[in-house]
Amino acid sequence: MDQNAPLSILRIRGMQVDTISICLLTAKLDDTKFHAGVPERHEDYLSKLTSQLYGMSKEHVRRSTRSFNRTFFQVTTAGLTPEHKDVRYEPLDAFESIINLSEEQARPRTPDGSFTLIDDRGYAALEGQSINRYIASLQRLMNRRLFVTLSGHLGLGPAGMMSGDTVAILFGGNVPYILRPLENKQWHFVGECYLDGYMDGEAMEGRDPSKDEWFGMV
Repeated sequence: MDQNAPLSILRIRGMQVDTISICLLTAKLDDTKFHAGVPERHEDYLSKLTSQLYGMSKEHVRRSTRSFNRTFFQVTTAGLTPEHKDVRYEPLDAFESIINLSEEQARPRTPDGSFTLIDDRGYAALEGQSINRYIASLQRLMNRRLFVTLSGHLGLGPAGMMSGDTVAILFGGNVPYILRPLENKQWHFVGECYLDGYMDGEAMEGRDPSKDEWFGMV
């Protein structure tokens, strides 16, 4: 942080890593009623929204289906399980059941109240693998939106972000951030984001210090 900057400006050292190309739908739900337990009335909304976002984002991210599924799974959960552990070690079965489920297929409930999903091949989801586990992780999707960068990376950011915004790494921060360029080389801070390929220090690999710059935020 630049200690000599005017009080009206927050100047932080960092680097630009990508630019927002496309912003997708914003997930909206009454926050006062939404929690990790996921009330029953929210499951259908989140399942349908997830399937819709999956189809929209897959059109713009060029990867194999398996690779894209893992990326989409991590991005929509912001990389965390309901217990706030690394989602990279989670199986994809419940998520893929949601994606494969067609609107015409029934969703019977088991005695414990969870869903038994039947995918388009006619197979039930793994026994004991509840859809509710993945749905519960989608609380991090609420009031945010998926986006695709110019380089083809999928991310999750603030609802107020726009195409043309910049993804930047601010040194000392824990995650990438969304900044909006203004006049006179100043920036508007939009918020933090989860961006595939740039988490857990990945953005700093192969860093070129000559591309570091000061971001003056107003």
